[in-house]
Amino acid sequence: MAIASYGGQSQQRWGDNTATVGETFRDFLITDLKGVPQQTMLARKKGFVLVAFFTTRDETSARLIPLLQSLADAYKESGKFSILGVSETDDDDSVKTFADVTGAKFPLVIDRERYHATNYGFTLFPTLVLINGAGQVQHKAKGMKVLDALPAISDKIGASVGAAEFARLENQSFTVAVMPPPPPPAETPPAPAGAPAAPAKA
Repeated sequence: MAIASYGGQSQQRWGDNTATVGETFRDFLITDLKGVPQQTMLARKKGFVLVAFFTTRDETSARLIPLLQSLADAYKESGKFSILGVSETDDDDSVKTFADVTGAKFPLVIDRERYHATNYGFTLFPTLVLINGAGQVQHKAKGMKVLDALPAISDKIGASVGAAEFARLENQSFTVAVMPPPPPPAETPPAPAGAPAAPAKA
């Protein structure tokens, strides 16, 4: 059974939407699929935390998770960034299968009966919330817009790990993984010497 609890700002009321840019994110703790407690307050002490609310049943989430894994890999060496996936699909087996298919290696927790999404006021998935070490929301994106939001999120993370390190990570990992260059156009092989030329079209 997953354990879920809120902590932090006592002045905030249950049901408040505390995931607005510039406001303080209400920290939570949920035990992940491996039985390990995941707490946003502890994670953000190391640096930025990207909380990704998703479902296993929509195409955008399926496209998003591999890109998030690329982002996690790109900044792994810095130690200043982590990702926490929060599934709105309340079924352990479905989430485990989804993680295997999408290649997610970052921690995944299940939002039982959409408890946390309801308290944050989320109705559209996937939803990304980037929070800094102080707990303030730096970026938020919902639905199909999450895919377009990744470069801006990467910029904010990069600024925190240092310009030189950011440039190296961007060039070697994340940019390539998220926005691969288009394949070169197929070239017609030259005709062997002495071969008759192709007939001209009428």
